[in-house]
Amino acid sequence: MTRSIASPNARIPGAAKRWRACLFMAAICMWAPQRAFAWGKSGHEIVAAIAKQSLSAPELAQAQALLDAANLPDLITVSTWADDYRATHAETFQWHFVDIPLSAPAFDQQRDCRVGATLPKELTCVVGKIEEFKSKLANKALPDAVRGQALAYLVHFVGDAHQPLHASNNNDRGGNDVPVSFYGQTQYVYNNKQYNLNLHYLWDTGIIARRYGEPIHPEQIAQALLGNISAETKKDGVPARRRTG
Repeated sequence: MTRSIASPNARIPGAAKRWRACLFMAAICMWAPQRAFAWGKSGHEIVAAIAKQSLSAPELAQAQALLDAANLPDLITVSTWADDYRATHAETFQWHFVDIPLSAPAFDQQRDCRVGATLPKELTCVVGKIEEFKSKLANKALPDAVRGQALAYLVHFVGDAHQPLHASNNNDRGGNDVPVSFYGQTQYVYNNKQYNLNLHYLWDTGIIARRYGEPIHPEQIAQALLGNISAETKKDGVPARRRTG
């Protein structure tokens, strides 16, 4: 089937800002206390589905054109690409999180974000990578394939940054060392192996599976969650409680 797409260079700077705002809005929606979901495969796909439904048709076409240039799939499917890539590229492992001490009042770049060993120096935590790939996405001088990969990373990392266990450090490997019981469940199966249930896995997968069952339908869930976003949030992607000035 032939797909008609807009030029990926049209209105990109403004569109790049809107894509990131939509992803931020999606992550906030998913992280609201009454909807305490996290970011395993299902969570990432729902975040991407919310972002997709928040984009105009031309903006979505621009996004897909860039993903096509990078030989990557649609916006929802690509939301988990960064995890798949990490499995064979260990150097990207620490890009997915930031170790902010629980006792700290806020993020401190010098303390919390490692600097890469190669030149030019890069910030290797998820906060630094979001800024890096946001810049690449908006840079029309770069090849579309590079910008498409940057978009794929942004779709994933904005979700990761809003998973509490990807953004804090309590010396427990992001909650992987914290055993939990959830509605009587104390173990889970992954790749045909059985593991003790831990806090990180519960955030990533357990809660959302309990709420919606499996398999999930990201776009249907996204549509329902969008109804929980206030009109003011929809306007600019930033909830009133997080605005300053």
